[in-house]
Formats: sequence, C-alpha cells, structure tokens
Amino acid sequence: MRKSIGVFFAVLLALFLSTAVVFAEELRLVNNYPEEGSRSSPPINLGIKLFFDRDVASEQYREQNESGFKLLDDEGKSVPLKVLYTAAEPNYILVIAEPEDVKNGLGSDREYRFEISPDLQATDGSMLETQKVITFRTRNTSMDMNINMVLMGLMFVGMLVFSALSMRRQAKKTATADDKQKVNPYKVAKETGKSVAAVVAKEEKRKQRVASRKKTPPDAGKDGDDPAAESAFVNGRRVKRVKGPRPISAAGSSYKTGRKAAAEQKARAEAERRAKGTTKPKGQGVRNRKKK
Repeated sequence: MRKSIGVFFAVLLALFLSTAVVFAEELRLVNNYPEEGSRSSPPINLGIKLFFDRDVASEQYREQNESGFKLLDDEGKSVPLKVLYTAAEPNYILVIAEPEDVKNGLGSDREYRFEISPDLQATDGSMLETQKVITFRTRNTSMDMNINMVLMGLMFVGMLVFSALSMRRQAKKTATADDKQKVNPYKVAKETGKSVAAVVAKEEKRKQRVASRKKTPPDAGKDGDDPAAESAFVNGRRVKRVKGPRPISAAGSSYKTGRKAAAEQKARAEAERRAKGTTKPKGQGVRNRKKK
C-alpha cells in the first residue's frame, strides 16, 4: 500500500515538473525591419528594428544581449553595431549599423546577413532558444540617382509643356475677345435702322482712333500752343524743351521789372512834352537879350 502511494506521488511530481517546463515559453521575435529578402534597405543610417513578445529592456541582461547581435557583409566582414533600448517600448530593440566609413555607410546594392544569438534573454529570464537570421540587400544608389534625374527631366518637360499650353490658351482667349469686338455691319444696320455704309464708316473711324491712341504717347500734344516748346521722353517721363530764351510776356504774364517800368514812364513823359510844344514865341529870348 505504501509502495503504491509513493509511486503515485512520484508520477504526480513528474507531471508537475513537465507542466512547469511547458509553461516556460521561449522568447519570440514577433516582427522585424528590414524583412527577410528585402532589397530596399538604405545603405546610410541603417537601423534594424526588432519587436519581441515580451520585455527585453532589462539592464541585467543588456551586456549579454548586445554581444548576441552580428551584421556581416557579403564578404563575411563584421559591421560595428550600436544597440538602443527605450523605456516607452520595452519589447523593442533598435540596432544601428555604424560602419567605419560613416559618410558612405554600407555598400550600395550589397547583401548583408543579420544574426541574433539564441542566448538573447528577456527580463523574465526566457531565451530566444533558436538563432534568428535576417538576410537583406541595400538599395542601388546609382540607380536611385538616375531615377531622380529622369524624374527631374520629366518635371522640367512637363513645366515647359504646361507653359506652352497656357500661352496658347491665353492667345486663343485674346483672339476670341478680338473677334467679339468685331462689328457685324448688317446686324447693326438692322438693329439701328442705319445704312450698312454708315455703319462701316463709323467702325472704320473707331478703328482709326484706337490705332492712333496706341501709336501716340499718352502725354503727346499737351504742350499747348507754344511753338517754341518741344516734348521729349527722358527715363520714361515727358519733359518740355524750349528752343531758346523768350520774354516772360510771351507766356501771357503782365509783370514788369523796375527798369522796364521806369523806361516806359520816361518815354511817356517825353511824348507828352513833345505833344504840348513850347509856350515861348519864336525869337523872344534873342530880342530880350538885345534890349539889355
């Protein structure tokens, strides 16, 4: 009886231990970027994003985990890496490639192999158990440049075509506006009751006026009746030029200077004196002198 009870408890303990092992699940990689077989990874500033099913940001296992990442090129050479964690997303690890030639980054259009060690450990102690390998290829930067040049060329050609179409459309609108301005003499004659010849003559006069306005500068003909003045355009502005000096009275002014007024007064006095003549008889002064 006692022996049977001992066997029963031994079996029960074995079942319990096996159940505990089953519940201790391994760490799983849920998602990653770049994906397996990707061909669009940038050769410069490449960051490998890893998403796990549990917390892997524990400081206790960081040194161990950081040594479990490797990035190898197509020649088997290892690329230096930098591992980053974030408290906001404890299930997330960012692995940044830091090649020796930081300016040019990884090689263009080359295949790389990223390995994750099975010893990668989560905060709860669970491990990855199996090695994870991600193979990807970097972009062809020369092809990218050619594509960009082609796109720029297409854009330039499109701008030229668009400009040509816009100019043609504007010219068409102008022509349509000119056609609308044309007068149908028969229609106008029917509406107004005038003769066709009168309507045509009136339209010709209107066209001549419009043409003369286009040919004549806006300020032309504003010099008045002054024959000595000429119009000229200097720096886009109309100015008057006089052929020679002229008196102020030529412009219609009645102002007189002091010398001119004195001369006119003297001339008037002399004219009045001559008009009155002398009051002494002719020869009277000579006879008076003889008597004395």
